[in-house]
Amino acid sequence: MHTFKSLLETQAIEIPMIQRDYAQGRTDSHATRVRQEIVEQLRQATLEQKELDFDFIYGTVRNNTLRPLDGQQRLTTLFLLYWYIGRYRRQALPAYLHGFTYETRISARDFFHAIRTEKIIEIPKRSLSMVIQQQKWFHEAWLHDPTIQGALTMMDQLDDAFKDVSVSDLPDLENEEPNITFHYLDLDEFRLDESLYIKMNSRGKPLTSFEHFKAQFEQMLERQGWMNEQQEFSTKIEVDWSDLIWPHRDSKTQTIDATFLNVFRFVSSILALRLDVDQFEDQEDLFNNVTMPEVFSDIYREPESVRFLFDVLNTWSTADEMAHDFSIYLKEIPLLHQELLERFLTGTLSNEDQFAVYAILVIKQNSSSQDTQLVRVIRNLIEGIRQNNQGVYNSNLRFEMFSSLYKQIEQLIIGEGTIIERLEKLQSPFNDQIVKHEIEKQNWINENIEKKSLLYRLEDHPVLKGLTHRIFPIFTKHGEVAVDVFYDLLQAPPSLVSRAMLSIEDYSLVIGRSNLGPRYVFGGTKYQGFVWTNQLSKNKVDEDEKQVQFVIDTLIERLIHMDGPMNESLKQIIHHWSGERDWRYYMTQYELVMTDKGHVFTFTGENALQIERLNGVNLQGSHANPIYIEVAARNPVVIVEEVYYDYLSEMNVNGIVLHLVDKTWKVEGDVDEDFIQNLISTDEDVVMQGVRLTRWLAGQSAATKVK
Repeated sequence: MHTFKSLLETQAIEIPMIQRDYAQGRTDSHATRVRQEIVEQLRQATLEQKELDFDFIYGTVRNNTLRPLDGQQRLTTLFLLYWYIGRYRRQALPAYLHGFTYETRISARDFFHAIRTEKIIEIPKRSLSMVIQQQKWFHEAWLHDPTIQGALTMMDQLDDAFKDVSVSDLPDLENEEPNITFHYLDLDEFRLDESLYIKMNSRGKPLTSFEHFKAQFEQMLERQGWMNEQQEFSTKIEVDWSDLIWPHRDSKTQTIDATFLNVFRFVSSILALRLDVDQFEDQEDLFNNVTMPEVFSDIYREPESVRFLFDVLNTWSTADEMAHDFSIYLKEIPLLHQELLERFLTGTLSNEDQFAVYAILVIKQNSSSQDTQLVRVIRNLIEGIRQNNQGVYNSNLRFEMFSSLYKQIEQLIIGEGTIIERLEKLQSPFNDQIVKHEIEKQNWINENIEKKSLLYRLEDHPVLKGLTHRIFPIFTKHGEVAVDVFYDLLQAPPSLVSRAMLSIEDYSLVIGRSNLGPRYVFGGTKYQGFVWTNQLSKNKVDEDEKQVQFVIDTLIERLIHMDGPMNESLKQIIHHWSGERDWRYYMTQYELVMTDKGHVFTFTGENALQIERLNGVNLQGSHANPIYIEVAARNPVVIVEEVYYDYLSEMNVNGIVLHLVDKTWKVEGDVDEDFIQNLISTDEDVVMQGVRLTRWLAGQSAATKVK
């Protein structure tokens, strides 16, 4: 059993870096109630010698100094009580109190040293905390230290409890102490170590990872000798930075711990990549490890890196200012995720989001105003880093690109020269064709500044996502009307749009091959982005062969000069077909051949009308000739035999199989071919021939052999 005096006379006490701030001086309602109860117990133990058991104090002893692992809060409270009685009231500080100090922060250590050694000049009608703050030796910056704040609050509570007590009624602390005892457990005797730091606090509760991180980061700064940075970190993490992200605190824990660590991970990952720290397998590995001391000590090995972290955290002075800034970008650039700030602070940014937030941060740090145009350009460039995945463009942002991207984005924002000159310096992994188009757009904006909102409206279409290279030629020719037509056009049924485009010219886009021939897409809901933002070819000959640009330009040009609803205009274009009855004829003139979903087609023989429409993207899914489907829709007894792999589909009428060969209907079985051919009118297309043929076959008795 120990008293505070007996423990300090055997060894010094040093509150270690890992411990939390002094919490019993907090001013929230719960802490205030607890503090009042504790002080009342202290008063009774001091004046009435009523026994007060302060439970167990755990710790380890190094160099005759106790580093408490459990009991910091109670030991600090005891020190303040003894200081108040001895130093403040009796003007005689017991020598053993010099053995108590704080390692958590330099400011806390200096404060506890000062109140032991510096003279306190009384100021009438002032609280004890204000008297101390008015002393010449008191540093105003100390007020940002939560441990010092808590100590001052506790001093006032003690003064309220004892100020009316005569000094003669207070114990002298040498021969008599308050009747407060506790059990002391030296963990070394039990072969336990400081791993308990992460397992207990002053009441046996687990230390949070955030508390653990704060102490370790401050230790790292101190080891480097960066005392100003350590002071700034310890001060602002409790006040300024805490206030900044407080509205985004965890709703369950009501703390900013997770939010701050999310910001720290984001900033640290940027630094690691810019510094080419290459020990991480992927971004998840990087994010999961940047809060480890051995990792962040490497990332923050230079003061410039620490400064970058602080600059990010100091970017906005208030939470409202930060929210306002983000709201401007989100309003001006609708294609940014509308919960971008929330994603940033909750650690749920996508790859694309990360570069948008980084751009916003760098711009804010280097300018007093927002630059939505530059962020828009960066967003477009990031969108252009993509790959074709069987007719769908997916992001191709890969972890190994991030280092280069962060560096190039920074140069794009703060580099010398005009935005066009900076764009011209961009390198891989940015797509050079997309970069070229961004330069093209910037030149146009410079010449048509009053119309840039029209271009932005075009960019903001969810199908284009900033990649306007296919629409740009017709847009620069017609301006606003082209934008209006484009928006109306993509509201129309996708199959109607694709049929109208095919009525103009073959613009089929190959997405691969199969055993039945090349696989093509034409649009539809699934493949709209692939058609309307199809990657520009570097080879002009290849580009001309695609016909995509010609079809897009021609379609919008025609629609601009047509009146009436969009759907009716598209139907007029389709109905003005004047070509031969090839595969395009059937895909445009019959509604069921092409659907809104946007199927993939293969052409075993396009001139033979051996077309297969795939339900998936390859032959492992079922497929059928869409001409058969059109015939079946006109004759309910017809069954279209959907097939798999490299087989051609068929039609079946009462057990009789039909299929197309070289644009001609063939019927399997014992049939009279001449009769069949005479039955079919050569003036009719194969759909109407198929309808006539299947109706005749359906009318035959199932028991009668066809001759």
